[in-house]
Amino acid sequence: MDSFRLEPRIGGCAIWINDKALRRWLEPKERRVKATSPGDYLWLPPQVALLPSRHLLGEPAPSDGEWAEEWHEGWGTHKIAVGGCECGSVGCRPLLVTIELDRGTVMWRDFISNDVKDYGLSFTFARGQYEHELREREAA
Repeated sequence: MDSFRLEPRIGGCAIWINDKALRRWLEPKERRVKATSPGDYLWLPPQVALLPSRHLLGEPAPSDGEWAEEWHEGWGTHKIAVGGCECGSVGCRPLLVTIELDRGTVMWRDFISNDVKDYGLSFTFARGQYEHELREREAA
């Protein structure tokens, strides 16, 4: 099982997987394709990442604003935005992932962005620990 951690901050929630920032998982592949800003994304605002929002449970709501965009055409199905362009527009440079829920697990797979069509990343989290990280707490 992989470990998942969220660090709510004023500018967005930092995502950590296996004690490594998500951006560090993305950077090597983005550097190889000469992406403009490898690993640099606008991260989910706390009100979108944390409960009661179900965004990171694969159920974006209209109240999630631009983060809730339906990313079907050209991106695949059931994609959830977990990162956006640093310019402030999620849609300018989205980082999308498929989030699948099972009774005891949450899987993140099929990461895709404008720069990389297949990151070759897949993570499986214990659902109890994952949902614990989504609980509301004060942003630093």
